[in-house]
Amino acid sequence: MSDLRGTRALVTGGGTGIGAAVAARLQAAGAHVTVMGRREAPLAAVSPHYVVGDLTRPEDCRRAVEVAGPLDILVHNATPEAGVVGTTWSPSTSVEPRPCSTMPSRG
Repeated sequence: MSDLRGTRALVTGGGTGIGAAVAARLQAAGAHVTVMGRREAPLAAVSPHYVVGDLTRPEDCRRAVEVAGPLDILVHNATPEAGVVGTTWSPSTSVEPRPCSTMPSRG
């Protein structure tokens, strides 16, 4: 993986499985990684920077962005069953995420 020193990443669903593995790879490459999920213990085991929250709650989304700071990388790994603010999921359609209007600009 490239040198990611100086970059900031937020990984949703980052406490276990693929999300935890992605977070570990980003950290190994030098990124400052914040993970978000619904259970504190797995999140704390992955990164000292974490947000316990649910993507279906706008206030949790805002808090995650505030804690993570201006983002360079967003890995949306939360399960579709959890729901996501501003998206619609059904097995017969694809997910089309809409931009989060509260996301701060890095520039």
